[in-house]
Amino acid sequence: FGTYMIHFGVLNLLLTTVVQRAGFPIRGRGDCEVLSDLILERTDEFVSYNTLRRMFGLAQPVKPRRQTLDVLAAFVGYRDYQEFCSSSPTVQYWRVKEVVFSLLEQGQVQHAFRIVGDLRDQEHRMDLVIQLCRELLLARREQDVLAFFQSRECEVLKWNYTFIGHFGNSIGLLFRQLGLHNPQFLTSSNFLTSVYLIHVDYSALNGYYGFWTDIVAKMKVNLELDVFSGCVQRLRSWLAGEVPVAATWMEEDLSGLHPILLSRVFSVEWLTGAPGDEGKGRRIWERIHGTESMASVPISQTHEIHMLAIMTGDAALMKFVVEDLAVQEQGLQHFEEYDLNLRILCKAMLAVLKGEKEEALIWVNRFQLEHIRYGYREVVELFWLRLQQEVRTPDEQRAFRMEQLRQRLDFPRYTSAWLSGYFPGPTQLN
Repeated sequence: FGTYMIHFGVLNLLLTTVVQRAGFPIRGRGDCEVLSDLILERTDEFVSYNTLRRMFGLAQPVKPRRQTLDVLAAFVGYRDYQEFCSSSPTVQYWRVKEVVFSLLEQGQVQHAFRIVGDLRDQEHRMDLVIQLCRELLLARREQDVLAFFQSRECEVLKWNYTFIGHFGNSIGLLFRQLGLHNPQFLTSSNFLTSVYLIHVDYSALNGYYGFWTDIVAKMKVNLELDVFSGCVQRLRSWLAGEVPVAATWMEEDLSGLHPILLSRVFSVEWLTGAPGDEGKGRRIWERIHGTESMASVPISQTHEIHMLAIMTGDAALMKFVVEDLAVQEQGLQHFEEYDLNLRILCKAMLAVLKGEKEEALIWVNRFQLEHIRYGYREVVELFWLRLQQEVRTPDEQRAFRMEQLRQRLDFPRYTSAWLSGYFPGPTQLN
């Protein structure tokens, strides 16, 4: 297919469809002469080879005449160019996919991504980018994926948070599954933003994700990555049974960081603070968010606080995030459903710690494990099973799955004895 791509949108699609219908790539004058004869044979209309050269980027381009576009549309099976433009978007998308995967098969990876970048429909664009990246990763073509992250076509990832979240988790899943630990990906800011910071793989904190985090921590790219990698390292330290080292980032201006990252900062500060310190939560909150009220807190600002409460079984932290913070639970965006399910699980656990089993069962019946992101799911599942063992009839299969997860996660703090004592009995909470 070589250098035939010159324009965006429908015209680009028309040219790719012409090449597909012709059955050979357009690389030079000779190809244009053959295509001109073929068009005449099939449509009884003449398009000169020089016009075709200009349209396919083999000579100085000019705006094509409408009559020329009508002939090309007729060549690929339409009455005219207008009918081609107004044909089913789904059918057009299917055609684009066929061309893209044909290019992929021929090794024209960057051309394939360029066509995807030309798509106007964001959902189609994201769907196809994910398919291409997954296809290449499954084929172990890591350098091709890395080239995409470093190309201009990766600008398509600058969408809203929902789209980026979907992309990051769809791609990130494969790194653990395939054992892809290539640190070269960390040289791409697009990869760091859309995958590393999105698909936080708790199940691989002792594997590739922890390895990546240690590299990022040394890179000193920007405050966001410094704080994020520092938070992950300190959480991993706690899971290893150690006392995390206090951080110095509270001296920095954190106001521009994402609310989810600020949630991580709060959690690490909680871990490194003195245990049994009443009022600790409010003081940390005010240091991060200022002296503003803790009322009407966006649920995205509590993500990691809920996670830490679940992972530690800390009754005081559960009480703080469930009762002391007035967290918004209505009118949530799609990606915030993950945060809501973590909150539901915390409410169930807090009820158990208070000895309110009937209340706990209400929340247990509302919780949906499938609404937890994959990077967190195995950790959350471990405590979800432990909760069910507490409020429902103990089950051997549940216990077996718990032990499987405990061994698979391989966090020294999570011994069988520690997990058995997760719910020590009703706790007096003020």
